[in-house]
Amino acid sequence: MDPLTTVKARLNNSEKLSALLQHEVKPNLIVTLSGKFETKALDRTAKFGLFLALKPFD
Repeated sequence: MDPLTTVKARLNNSEKLSALLQHEVKPNLIVTLSGKFETKALDRTAKFGLFLALKPFD
């Protein structure tokens, strides 16, 4: 990826997988996509989220 993008993933003891993708679109504008689901229950619906953050100007 590029220096403006962050990717994180985590699998915990109860087999829940979560992932995050964060990208700085413009200076002071960050878009975050996240998701979470249980690896034991793939037939259930997963949870997804979208977050938009504006940093204050200096």
